[in-house]
Amino acid sequence: MSQEVYAAPWKKIAEGWQKLGIGNHPSPHDVDVYRRFLMDAVRGEDRPNVLLLGATPEIRDMLAEYPEIEVTVLDVNGEAIRAMTSFMKEKPVNEKQAVGDWLFFPLPEYTYDAVFGDQISTNVSFENLDTLYRRIRAALKPSGYLITRITSHFPDTRIYAPEELIEKFSRIPPSKESFTEFWNLLTFFSHRNPVSTTDSTFELLEAHLDVSHMKEYYAMTAEIFSRGKPWNIGRPWADEKRIIERYFAIADKEQDDTFFKDSTFIFCLKVKQ
Repeated sequence: MSQEVYAAPWKKIAEGWQKLGIGNHPSPHDVDVYRRFLMDAVRGEDRPNVLLLGATPEIRDMLAEYPEIEVTVLDVNGEAIRAMTSFMKEKPVNEKQAVGDWLFFPLPEYTYDAVFGDQISTNVSFENLDTLYRRIRAALKPSGYLITRITSHFPDTRIYAPEELIEKFSRIPPSKESFTEFWNLLTFFSHRNPVSTTDSTFELLEAHLDVSHMKEYYAMTAEIFSRGKPWNIGRPWADEKRIIERYFAIADKEQDDTFFKDSTFIFCLKVKQ
């Protein structure tokens, strides 16, 4: 299965990017962690070469602070790249853009000092994770690093009953921040299914439209997200960790500081020799 199945609705998501809050966006804390791991990865390199999977504007802004770094942005959706570029605060100086599937786009071998990607593994099916990590490993220099934020069902991740979340947010008027928290918890952390889908979220909200504020949360969901969108969130972290450790060693990690904090870490993964 190509990445396209997981990425096709990204034009709509890009249009709604500014309607989503911290959590879907890397937080300032997350960006600081990305920056610290970047410095570890490019230390001693005069002209570092970095590949960014996805077009996350916060990461691109951070990379643009360093004009000596050559950056390549690779995303399956060219319209998403253009939309995300419009949200950048910094002008990308040494940035090239490429449109292609992460699983198939021809990447040069042993080229990059670092590969970045914010929650990239959630946008690839579990069956294709080995291919994703193997291709990233092949594109990195032997001394290279993969730096990525991963959301998963970790041992300490709390799983909520859907009714608990609906009751809680029925008392919270919708805002960008409350919608982001409610939607993510309902979609990813109200079940133990191996895949999370927008279909299940729509169905849960439709069954509770008579509850206070649920019509508003439903309307916000329909405005931003498409039905039929899958995410690779739901399996135990140990499943993905086993795949990662075929190609990388965990050099460092730091916990997210948002409502995702018990389910999300930024990892600095060093190529295994």
